[in-house]
Amino acid sequence: MRHFTMRRYSFFIVSLFIFCTNFAVGQVKFYGFPSISTSSNDLLITFLGDSLWTPTNAYDATHYLQIPLHYAYITNDTELINAFENHFRQMVNAYKQDNVNLSRLNELQYLTLASRYISLFGENSKTELTEELAYILHERYRFYWLNSPAWQWDHEAFQGGIRERLLWKLSNPNTRRKFHKAIIDEDLFIIGIASDLYNYYENDKAKRKAFLEPLFLFNRIIKSRITTKQGWNFQKNYWIDHRDYAYTAYYTQPDSCSPKIRAHEISEDCSHSMRWPLRLIQVGNVIDIERYQKQLRWQLLNVIINTNQESDITLLNNFVDGQNGYFRWGYVSHKGKGYGPYQMSSSFSLGWWSFLGDKEIAYHYYKTRNAFPLNEANMKLYATTTNRKRHPLIMNDTTNQKLRENISAMSIHIALNYNKIESQAKHKSIQALIFDNLIP
Repeated sequence: MRHFTMRRYSFFIVSLFIFCTNFAVGQVKFYGFPSISTSSNDLLITFLGDSLWTPTNAYDATHYLQIPLHYAYITNDTELINAFENHFRQMVNAYKQDNVNLSRLNELQYLTLASRYISLFGENSKTELTEELAYILHERYRFYWLNSPAWQWDHEAFQGGIRERLLWKLSNPNTRRKFHKAIIDEDLFIIGIASDLYNYYENDKAKRKAFLEPLFLFNRIIKSRITTKQGWNFQKNYWIDHRDYAYTAYYTQPDSCSPKIRAHEISEDCSHSMRWPLRLIQVGNVIDIERYQKQLRWQLLNVIINTNQESDITLLNNFVDGQNGYFRWGYVSHKGKGYGPYQMSSSFSLGWWSFLGDKEIAYHYYKTRNAFPLNEANMKLYATTTNRKRHPLIMNDTTNQKLRENISAMSIHIALNYNKIESQAKHKSIQALIFDNLIP
């Protein structure tokens, strides 16, 4: 009860602003929060000027740039729009010259940024750039969906690509480990890309039919892997026997002699789950999945965000079901380290939860934005523990904080205006989608 009361009380105080003050993010005014200005775009523009389609940069690029991309679209920020346009022109040239060499996961994550660009900026006004990007996206989609052998734990690679692997997982096969049949990011990234391409080709039935099957399979995934009518518990216990979850029962730091003790039951971690709000927008631009957006929004505000701990920054429990034990202790890129209680909260400052759209979510981004630059206590919670090589702007604490401060400010605006990034196409039921495409 205390958890509920404190959260609602805090939101009540902030909500009083809605009726009495006019506020702004950047140059765009809205009601509900004290006036703030997004910091200079210089760092973002510098970041966009680099070759981000490399093994070092591709994974982080999408994490840090999705919010600025959508913010630029909503606010018509010409400086940022031009920077994204120039970036994607360079990317197209790199693909034309066969100068992109990424792993499957990194490429699909990076291409999600490009697919969002064409969905936002090309839906009503196609350009040479959006057409070239759509061509590349279509080719890479077809390669990974149908032709590139898809790896699988404890199983030979599926020669029919991610499609064949996904159909196998949905057949509920007998596997040695529970996580062997888990739906993974690769599966969901390619479904998101297919959704954006379907939306982009809305008036071209011949082309968009190529992207229908992933939407049908998404419908099967979400109906079979979410087992509650209130809240969000996607793939509960699917990862329980994975090495990342081996120390989830620990709330204090293990040591080199600590035995593996797993939580009895557990949901997915909050960091990987932050991608769901955008996925739901991507698929939701084609079919009606508002129910699932409401369920995830409820889970974020009532379970994932922890308001029992007094803090001047938004704290997330490490796992979607509210558990807060260690994640990825001793992982290959976190040797001798891991994510202890609240230490995945930094993922919140990348902004993706704002895609759920809500005044209370906007409040949490307002709170997070105002906590920058971080004090020593907050740095312990928001500092990265990875050992992998990253872009200099992200590796440097000062510039990383400035990027996240700016992204948090943009996220306030997106949380209050997320309906503007939805497709103008009418949402359909999955049955209506099938019917539409049976008619030539």
